[in-house]
Amino acid sequence: MSAPLKKGFTVMELLVVIAIIGLLASILFASLNEARKRAKISAATGELRQIRLAIESIRIDTGQAFFEITENPYSQGGCFDIDLRDIPESHRCYATMHNSYININEKSGGMLDAYIKGGDIRDPWGSPYVFDENELEFDHDPCRKDSIRSVGPDGYIKRHDNPSMPYDDIVYRLHFSQPECY
Repeated sequence: MSAPLKKGFTVMELLVVIAIIGLLASILFASLNEARKRAKISAATGELRQIRLAIESIRIDTGQAFFEITENPYSQGGCFDIDLRDIPESHRCYATMHNSYININEKSGGMLDAYIKGGDIRDPWGSPYVFDENELEFDHDPCRKDSIRSVGPDGYIKRHDNPSMPYDDIVYRLHFSQPECY
């Protein structure tokens, strides 16, 4: 007479299966996080391109310098050394960027309407897009390039005087508007 066959799995077999499932899940989550990161970078890059196109369109039509378009010679003032992610709309930095963005949108005939999410001008990480008006800012050095940027995942504007900060900003430099700067 033979011994009856046992049905089911041993504890060791179950632990091995659970460990394999856990390993596969961790690989999947790492891949998903990387895909999310790339999607946010792609979204920010696309929105910055649209903002740049609106600015360049205004410049072609009017010949205005960037600070004349935004009606602010120093939009990014008040935005340094703070985490810009999810700053309140009442914060000076956000309010200044919002006003500049609205001016760009109005002067471009509404080219940015699709990107003003309920009046919000935040990048995928929750920070406002940042404008740096440089051209014609200083009489002694009028030909400095303007830029628009997303401050990236860490939420901080990178400064040249702080090399310890990793650089994750997404920056678009604008073409010069003044003939003497070409």
